[in-house]
Amino acid sequence: MSYSAPDAARIAGISYRQLDYWSRTNLIHATIEANGSGTRRAYAYRDLIELRIVKAMLDAGIYLQAARKVMSVIHAYPDLDFTNLTLVMSEDTVRLCDQSELVEIVRTEQTMINVLPLGGIMEGLDNALHDRVLVDVAHR
Repeated sequence: MSYSAPDAARIAGISYRQLDYWSRTNLIHATIEANGSGTRRAYAYRDLIELRIVKAMLDAGIYLQAARKVMSVIHAYPDLDFTNLTLVMSEDTVRLCDQSELVEIVRTEQTMINVLPLGGIMEGLDNALHDRVLVDVAHR
């Protein structure tokens, strides 16, 4: 299933203007790219997850430049299953880790770290999509 840019922005909880800027600056890539005039970008489920990850980072006070670094790591693993992964960011490191690695990192890390459980982001997205389907059905 694909989502239009306005729908993707709404589902991710961001403005269309933010989505457009993130797309134009290559922070986020629409899986289904527009080709030629009159065509539109379309976003897949994974794209929505990535939009929500960026939004969660910004909401947590992480700077956009750091979010770009994180997204470059995430884009390096296109088949990654986010369900049980946690994103751990320190001053100069970005790591995707499972629960056991997370405990070790938190216990041994000497610097300030930011922790973002990606499974929670997926759950929030799934709830938003479910609510959207219910609204669409109610309006028919």
